[in-house]
Amino acid sequence: LPAGGGVMYRCTPLGGHLSSLPLDTRLGKMLLLAALTRCLDPLLTAAAALSLGASVFSAPRDRQQEASFLQREAYGQTRSDQLAAAAAYRGWCDARAAGKERGYCEARYLNARALRDLEAARGELLRHLASARFVKTPTAEGIAEASTFAGDDALLRGVLCAALYPNVAAATRTAPGSRAAQRTPYEKVTLPGGHRSGGDAQVWVHPSSINARPERAESGLYVYLDKVETSRLFLRETTRVSAAALLLFGATPAELDVERVKTCGRVELAGGVRVRASPQTVLLFKLLRRELDALLTRKARAPDAWPEEEPQGVVVLSTVRAVVAGC
Repeated sequence: LPAGGGVMYRCTPLGGHLSSLPLDTRLGKMLLLAALTRCLDPLLTAAAALSLGASVFSAPRDRQQEASFLQREAYGQTRSDQLAAAAAYRGWCDARAAGKERGYCEARYLNARALRDLEAARGELLRHLASARFVKTPTAEGIAEASTFAGDDALLRGVLCAALYPNVAAATRTAPGSRAAQRTPYEKVTLPGGHRSGGDAQVWVHPSSINARPERAESGLYVYLDKVETSRLFLRETTRVSAAALLLFGATPAELDVERVKTCGRVELAGGVRVRASPQTVLLFKLLRRELDALLTRKARAPDAWPEEEPQGVVVLSTVRAVVAGC
């Protein structure tokens, strides 16, 4: 106890690292996990973009429909606003190196100033990571070494869950009614239990999102940054994710309750989202999450150690990649 008789709190090593980053703590944890799991580069861009709050995508008011079409053509396959921004940034870097920056931005309606701001924000975050020893050097080589699995799409979506959970919505492939103006199946997006009556609340992906008009309607799950209400209740900054990604990177230990799953056959996630799973599956996710958290904590406590390079760490991280890729 301090001399004044009050309670003294001590910050954990992981908390110390998170407090040193110029980010919301959830984004900070995502960034540390991205470095630990060796998928840093695109998520460094995603974290910088979310911290700035300014989109790299832009369009004149009279060309918004054309711009949205071209941007979805270029980046829609990501099914993620965060990964689309990362892909746009990487393409811009390549175009600039080839002396084609202006043409690249004009063809895709990208904001060159926002991209330069993003580059500066990435550099600042990288220096913080190097200072904390989560990357070895604040250089292109340091990023490359921490990005061995940057092309692992399932892993990237999983680590994004660490930042955006518990903001989860469910999408259902829905056939249009006979009187509907839209004649093709569409994704009906709901927040389970989000209605004031306790039922599901219908929401819409924001028109500016890469996911606003998916090429192929599919049932599944989204994580999102926030909600905004105008003419409708819209979700901003969305990413399509798997149930495995949510269970491993999002769900809390209390939600991964094996005894409850034995009774009801499903995991009850935040916001009312339900994932069907066997007790054995849930136990696997709970134990693997514990190992991943222990690896992150160990790294935070001993900055000059690289536990992810040791045999046990290699096994844990390869198991993480296999689990999120296989579900």
